Amino acid sequence: MNDDEIFFIADLGENPTILINGKEEPIPRYVVWNKPAAKMVEKSDDLPFLLEKYGLSMVHVLKYKPFL
Repeated sequence: MNDDEIFFIADLGENPTILINGKEEPIPRYVVWNKPAAKMVEKSDDLPFLLEKYGLSMVHVLKYKPFL
């Protein structure tokens, strides 16, 4: 990581899933994003680990709700 990178964590909610070829598959609850590059950096179910690793606080966690 360098000082120019800006990270945030997307909280996808409890037990998130994705539909792949008609079958629901579980995915990790938290996803770390690099804002300038607009790309996913890491995924995990362990929020405290991600907060510590990237030097973030709960202010950087964005909570999402299902669209449907």
